[in-house]
Amino acid sequence: MFATAHSLIGAFVYLGLDSAYQRYYHEVDDHGKLFFQALWPPTVLVLSISAVLLVFYPFVSQALYGTTEFLPVLLLAAYLLIHIVMHYSQYILLMRQKAKTYSAGQVLEKVSRVGMLIAFMLLFERTFRSVILASIAAQIITTGYYFIVSRADWKFHFRFDAHLQREMFKFGLPLMPAAALSWVFNSIDKIAIRTWSDFDQIGIYAGAFKLVAALAVVRKSFGSFWPAVALRWHSIEAPNHHYQRVSDMLMSVMATMYVGIVLLRNVVYLILSPAYADSAAIVPFLLFIPLMATVSETTVLGITFSKKTHLHILVTAVAAVVNIAGNALLVSRYGAVGAAISTGFSFQVFFWMRTWLSAQQWPVLNFRLHLANSALMSTLAATTLISTPSGRIIEAVLSIATVALNGKNLWDLAGRLYRLVNRRTK
Repeated sequence: MFATAHSLIGAFVYLGLDSAYQRYYHEVDDHGKLFFQALWPPTVLVLSISAVLLVFYPFVSQALYGTTEFLPVLLLAAYLLIHIVMHYSQYILLMRQKAKTYSAGQVLEKVSRVGMLIAFMLLFERTFRSVILASIAAQIITTGYYFIVSRADWKFHFRFDAHLQREMFKFGLPLMPAAALSWVFNSIDKIAIRTWSDFDQIGIYAGAFKLVAALAVVRKSFGSFWPAVALRWHSIEAPNHHYQRVSDMLMSVMATMYVGIVLLRNVVYLILSPAYADSAAIVPFLLFIPLMATVSETTVLGITFSKKTHLHILVTAVAAVVNIAGNALLVSRYGAVGAAISTGFSFQVFFWMRTWLSAQQWPVLNFRLHLANSALMSTLAATTLISTPSGRIIEAVLSIATVALNGKNLWDLAGRLYRLVNRRTK
């Protein structure tokens, strides 16, 4: 509940100004002034929220933790304030493209969280308080690291710029209702299973995400660095074929990973535990979540470059309606399988809505490869539901066709990586 509270508040407290800071970074010469415009509204808002939490701590504590304690609520308020420093320090590193420094901080966060959790459990008490204290301690360590490595850019100017602030809000605020709709979009499957099915189906659904996490790692890594790179290219008017190459190669890599995971899904779950065997059936559909979301980062650039962020509201609203309708129709009859089919299809809708609207603003990319891969993977996913020898044969043929379609891009990428490694080792 602590994690739910700070993630929910954190989703809205930045008012989209963190994304606006990223968007305008290469357009505003005075980065100190830009940083101040992005920083002060979320800081004031977090201070206000923290004050409300502390004043009404009995109600907040009871709602979140089932007890009336001041300390857990105080820690939540502290976490929100500390997170602002870490969040903007991360954005600074991303915009400066300090990939190794940023990644080191990610590793430090995970390691310190585990270390602090063990320490508090052994030395303090084995309750939820120790979990919260460990989270705070890890956050302080990680924030300290990020602040130190980005401290040069924290020398901002305390100067309000009404025009720049208005432009940043114009870009950032439409992202907030889009974020709310995104929460609905990403949560309706779990809510539907809980409402119209049973806990066994929830377990099967949760088990499937153990394998989906393999592509989710790529989504998080790519999603962190690509926007900064794309915006820098845009600022220097890089040739359009650069964006096309990245989009095509990413599509090829993700499609090949998709095929590999689908073909090996049963083997992996046998290794993990036979108890997860039923989860293997829905993996091909759930893999569309990280796959389509990741590739869409390269096809949505028209919306970002044109600053028409209100289009994100339309995209997410349509995808959410499709997901709600699909879950309502399928979950009561097919359980976790129905939720997976509906969610996978809605992410296809999400991708193509993003891509189409982006193309209206910036019609420079070609999406033939994306369309062919989408058709092959969707057919492959449907084929996995056919549990007969002929179904396995069709599955193999579609897998080979998908890899063959992307072979040239994969070969080119392998060559680039080989030359890069060769150059660095000399």
